[in-house]
Amino acid sequence: MSAIATPAHPDRRGLALGLALVAVMAIGIAVVAGGDSGRRSAPSGSAAVHGTEPPPLDVGDVARAGAAFGIAAEPERIEGGWEAEDRVRSLYVWRSPSAWYVQFEDASLLLGPAADRDVVCAAPDPPFGCGVPGVEFAADMAARPPDARTAARVARATLARAGLLPGTWRLITLPPGTDAAPCRPGLDTAFDCTRQVVPTRAVMLTHSFGPGTTAARWGVIVGPRGTVLSVTGRLAEVRHT
Repeated sequence: MSAIATPAHPDRRGLALGLALVAVMAIGIAVVAGGDSGRRSAPSGSAAVHGTEPPPLDVGDVARAGAAFGIAAEPERIEGGWEAEDRVRSLYVWRSPSAWYVQFEDASLLLGPAADRDVVCAAPDPPFGCGVPGVEFAADMAARPPDARTAARVARATLARAGLLPGTWRLITLPPGTDAAPCRPGLDTAFDCTRQVVPTRAVMLTHSFGPGTTAARWGVIVGPRGTVLSVTGRLAEVRHT
């Protein structure tokens, strides 16, 4: 079952994304920066409270997910799970009593060629970042956000290749807008990556386990050319008693 949202003004992007991801963040995922390495801390969670538990998952499954996200590096063990990283992409997978929690980020758009701000902002429909003082642009950041059907197709196909979509999932595509591009510590970019914005569209996928359980959810941010910029989610199955 799918629901395609209608476009809205880019100013609503922050609100729409916040509403989309709060369902994921509220169920116990703890994403805390860990120094220059960019590592995150493992989340906590109770199987009794959520009515779910993490499905079987090994290093091969994590490698498959990394490959689907464009990461060729072999996963490495970290406290509570695994990480897989290359120069611009990172995947973290943590185990809690109720689920696996997953975070992926792709900062590759920041390595594109610089774009002329005067030209970009003189367009009839300039990017929202033109109204933010000091923001510069890489070429892809002057592009239009993906349309709803493209974003939905890319999000579902990527998660399916990663082996992260067991069962039936309800999909909701949110209005287009802009967001800060993922910014990895030490990334050598043409401009300060903390001052970059990119046209995006958010997609939410939900799998319900029934009454008394916490659903599994994915929040996927899709940028220009169908690039998956980030994925945050919870992979679980009904608790076996």
